[in-house]
Amino acid sequence: MAGEAGEFMIYKRSPDGSDALAFEVSCSDASNWVGQWHGFAGTVFSQNQFLTARHIGGNIGDTFTLGGVDHVVTGMSWFGDVAAWTFSDPVQSYAPMAQTPSEVGRYITAGYGMGNGAQVLVGDRLAGYEWAPADGGLHWGEVNVQGVGGWQLIGIFSKFDTLRFDVSMAPGDSGSPIFAQQADGSWALAGVGSTIANQHNGMSLWGDPTTPYPLLDDGDRSYFADVTGQPLAREWMASQVTPVPEPSTIALLACALVVAAYKSRLSLSRLLAQP
Repeated sequence: MAGEAGEFMIYKRSPDGSDALAFEVSCSDASNWVGQWHGFAGTVFSQNQFLTARHIGGNIGDTFTLGGVDHVVTGMSWFGDVAAWTFSDPVQSYAPMAQTPSEVGRYITAGYGMGNGAQVLVGDRLAGYEWAPADGGLHWGEVNVQGVGGWQLIGIFSKFDTLRFDVSMAPGDSGSPIFAQQADGSWALAGVGSTIANQHNGMSLWGDPTTPYPLLDDGDRSYFADVTGQPLAREWMASQVTPVPEPSTIALLACALVVAAYKSRLSLSRLLAQP
């Protein structure tokens, strides 16, 4: 299946993105781990393997692009909506895998999905944004995971959370990595973007604009396929990794919150791959 690729950052109070840009820059080294697979995100987790969403599709012989370099894909295995692809020409820097079961809390993600368009207003209240054309760039944000279980991490696009760069997935964000913070403060790959429960086609909202009090409603939900939360998933993931030296960089250590003037919303809102 193919889909759209592009910007996925929605800015709630800073339409030009200047505040969130500083956060993205703090994550820029880790972007060496995230490449493009048929326009969607794929994240290297060993010297010659990347993880993405299975429903994106693809074939042996296709190319995975990482850092401007094309790598020919030579094999694939899958578990649920997670696909582990093997590619040629090993790389030296890759994301570590999370070693402990997932929990609720703050995660970090990155993707190529759509960005923000016109504001969605109810009277003078801002409830979200319409989807805008994509720009092909990789953008970073935070996920407020409020549900763990059933092989999934569930992120809520909420008006009332405390995250500065809260996000929700949008078209083009299938396969987006989700990183969990480990006990030592480092960040590790915990899963990939799979789907979203979105009742507002063409827009990303943190409240239903058809109700009198839209900002009190739950926002859109993003679902990430979890590779750490269930024993079978952890066993499958462990079986995919070929023993290799430790990653040369653990760049997500530097991926911390950046002080900014406004709270942003990174709207990734429906991540289903388009036929």
